[in-house]
Amino acid sequence: MAIWKMFEATECDATTALKTSWLAVGVTLIVIALMVGLCYYRIIPFSHWQEEQRILIRTLGYITGIVLLPLTNLLRFVLLRLCQTMPLSETQTKITAQTRYAVAISRYFKLNVLTLSLMMMISLLGVGLYSVGDALNTLVILTGMACLGIYLYRPKATEFIAIAEELAEQGK
Repeated sequence: MAIWKMFEATECDATTALKTSWLAVGVTLIVIALMVGLCYYRIIPFSHWQEEQRILIRTLGYITGIVLLPLTNLLRFVLLRLCQTMPLSETQTKITAQTRYAVAISRYFKLNVLTLSLMMMISLLGVGLYSVGDALNTLVILTGMACLGIYLYRPKATEFIAIAEELAEQGK
């Protein structure tokens, strides 16, 4: 049964609602794979910087990636709670349950896109470092870190159900 008919979210309904979020995950993984392929086959312009410059930039890149991964988890937690507790506007409170369901899908999709964007930034750090002459190892490490983040912060049915149920409660 649909959420807007019973105000109770189920795993099946959530899986259907998360198709757009999973599509965004797929597109992000394809873009990361393309970037790595372009770097590996040296299609991306490649320049050699001095070793001293690369060491500084590599250090900053690793620190940024290492800090950004758990910071994304914190940001995701805060935004998830915000999606659940942010009240509907006056025009939205008078709408149907089906429209509140669409609002829940929209809020959760935006949360996932933000998370994927931050993981893409980590991967872009690897591409940037590789393009200035760093080793393939740096590209693999930072891209692997981004893929780990995509796996850890993937769309989850339980998170979406929590948002949909909170919005259903606001509509009562």
